[in-house]
Amino acid sequence: MTRKYTNQLLEMVDDGIVDPKLALQAALCYMSESEVEDMMRVNDFILEEECSYCGGDCPNDEEHACDGYLGDVDGLDKDDAALDDFNYVGSKHHY
Repeated sequence: MTRKYTNQLLEMVDDGIVDPKLALQAALCYMSESEVEDMMRVNDFILEEECSYCGGDCPNDEEHACDGYLGDVDGLDKDDAALDDFNYVGSKHHY
C-alpha cells in the first residue's frame, strides 16, 4: 500500500510549502491522546521520570504511585519554579 497523502505532506514540508511545526501540530491535534502516547512510546520520545521516594515510575503512573510520592510530605517532587518567582512569598527573592 502506498502512502499517498503521507508522502505528499512530507514533500510539502521538504519543499517549504508547509511549516514543519504546523504539520506536527495538525497531526497531534487530529490524533487522540492515547495515539500520541503510543507514538511517543514506540519512538522513545517519552522522558521517564523517577520517583524521588521509591525510584519507581510514580510521576508517570499516579494510579500505582507510592504513598511518599502521593503525599510528598518532604517536598521532594515539588515544582521549584515557584521558588524562583519574585512574587511567591516563599521565594528567596521575595522581600
